[in-house]
Amino acid sequence: MAAFPDNDVRIVRDLARQVMELAVSEEYEARRRRWRDVNERRKPDRAPVWCRPAAVWSEILPA
Repeated sequence: MAAFPDNDVRIVRDLARQVMELAVSEEYEARRRRWRDVNERRKPDRAPVWCRPAAVWSEILPA
């Protein structure tokens, strides 16, 4: 089996490091807690916002 190019491995490792840093940040812990509170029908510190624009990106972002 052929090995992946070193540059590709470096890029993927860097992206994985960034994801890990975000996942353990206090900001994301607050988001998880907020959604957990909503799902367990407790009052969150503020309402969580979930935006999934799907096919309307062209209306949101300028060309």
